[in-house]
Amino acid sequence: MEKEELDKIITQLESSNSVKDAYFSIEQYGGGPDECFIKSNKEGLELIASQLLKSSRDSDKITDKKDGNYLSLEESTEYFWTDGDVFIDHIELVTKIDDEIIESNTKQNLRDKVTGVLLFIVLIIIVLSIFVGLGTMISWLF
Repeated sequence: MEKEELDKIITQLESSNSVKDAYFSIEQYGGGPDECFIKSNKEGLELIASQLLKSSRDSDKITDKKDGNYLSLEESTEYFWTDGDVFIDHIELVTKIDDEIIESNTKQNLRDKVTGVLLFIVLIIIVLSIFVGLGTMISWLF
């Protein structure tokens, strides 16, 4: 999208929603960060959307910085993003997805492989022990 289109949408979202009426939070319902959900009203969602659109609009300026590709969320989010278990302070922009990033997130390391093999060996020993035990019990009976 062009910057003019983004500015129009951002202005429309911000003018049609009051920060005082908006509510947005990210809640955690389980034990880890993969067990989260967004709790929000319509105004909160639209104001967060405007913040994300601003990040998209300004991404060219941000990715040119040499000290990091970080974009802070505006202070206005503090007024409607008041509680919750997770708060997003800034956005780190990347220009492309490197194969190295994808591989580092999905590649098994040596410890994971060894753990899997050891668990498989333990499972085989348990199954063999059960069969030997059953065989011994049957030999006692007959």
